[in-house]
Amino acid sequence: MAEQSRWENYEIVRTLDADHLKQIEYRHPFCNRTGHLYAGDNFVENSTGTGFVHIAPGHGADDYVLGTANGIEVPQTVGECFALIEREMFAGPWVMGKDYTVCDGYLYTLSQWLSGDGVDIGKTPKIAEHFQRVGERPAVRKAVADETRELKSAA
Repeated sequence: MAEQSRWENYEIVRTLDADHLKQIEYRHPFCNRTGHLYAGDNFVENSTGTGFVHIAPGHGADDYVLGTANGIEVPQTVGECFALIEREMFAGPWVMGKDYTVCDGYLYTLSQWLSGDGVDIGKTPKIAEHFQRVGERPAVRKAVADETRELKSAA
């Protein structure tokens, strides 16, 4: 990787094989938890990096398969993400504070998927209340009704 990145004056301090590397635990940069790296199977290119990735099983088929194989389930990771949003990022009464922004529509959309991912929105009461408030807005009610109608006609 150093050669491909054209780094100069570097020193290899230690070389780890795959079995050793996946035993290393890292601290998450934004919240107080640790994680592990996983060999990326056939969806990670290892000629330009380590071939190891962090995974988010709720964010794609490859991550889901690798997560399931390593005992990491979607409700766990998605629930942790929403707990982080509630605890560290949600300013209230709207996502960014006193004004409704595009972030509120985005959080509303993601919140709609929680029950399908097996996550109880009630464990994040600020987000649950936000979801209810956004869902009561006339424009949101119309958009949801239009989408529901379109999905039924397409079926």
